[in-house]
Amino acid sequence: MNHWYWIEGLRSKEELEALIAEEGSINRIAKRIGCTRSSVEKAMRRYGLCRKNYVMTKEMRQKLN
Repeated sequence: MNHWYWIEGLRSKEELEALIAEEGSINRIAKRIGCTRSSVEKAMRRYGLCRKNYVMTKEMRQKLN
């Protein structure tokens, strides 16, 4: 069984913050690093990060349109 803290990208708060800035969603982060959504959510809780703190950039909005 793999634990979230063994997954590259979730090993530190800085790594996860960088992924959040690049990807913008928990699902995209999980898909990119090859783990489950719940692993990303657990790491976010552990590091004190929450979704409401993330601002969507212009680039992200353009990708959605």
